[in-house]
Amino acid sequence: MTVPLPVRGAEDRRLLLFRASGRDFTERERLLLTMLRPHIVEIGHAHERRRAGVPDLTSRQLQLLRLVADGHSNTQIAHRLFVAEGTVRKHLENIYERLGVTSRTAAVATAFPGTHSA
Repeated sequence: MTVPLPVRGAEDRRLLLFRASGRDFTERERLLLTMLRPHIVEIGHAHERRRAGVPDLTSRQLQLLRLVADGHSNTQIAHRLFVAEGTVRKHLENIYERLGVTSRTAAVATAFPGTHSA
């Protein structure tokens, strides 16, 4: 069974799973892998960040930073996350401090190394 992973540059990445013997993968197993795929991708991103020496961010900080990477304003992010705009600013301040940067662009570039977008 093949599980496609996000393309990085010219690399076409896939996770290949084989059974040494016995039956083929069931539909239930295929569905389970489909559900696990986003988590497998996030584990890969976390590994890349660790290898690049990027400090760990909380899941909420990463969620917010992905929205920044997608071009959303603080107001738009606040609406999407159901928080106050001041909360978004505070999260960004904490992210900047943890990453040792001073801008949204630098935070995205530092948190998501080796990618053009998050």
